[in-house]
Amino acid sequence: MAVRAMFYVNHVGHSASGVGIVKLNATTKGDYAAWSKYTPNGQIEITSLNEDATEWFHQRLGEDVAISFDDPTAEDLAVK
Repeated sequence: MAVRAMFYVNHVGHSASGVGIVKLNATTKGDYAAWSKYTPNGQIEITSLNEDATEWFHQRLGEDVAISFDDPTAEDLAVK
């Protein structure tokens, strides 16, 4: 089973050392307003992103994104 969550991109920036910082908040507006009152609120902060990943989030600043939580596969756990 997987769990799917809706978050919006609240902040995209860089630290003084140049590391990308992305902050996501649980979506509680628009189409998800009624749904969100039955779920916990939360925030996700992602750091140490490569520039392409940081730019992907920057292009979606203020927009909703979907996040899926599921069990890792053997391939996911393999050291590359």
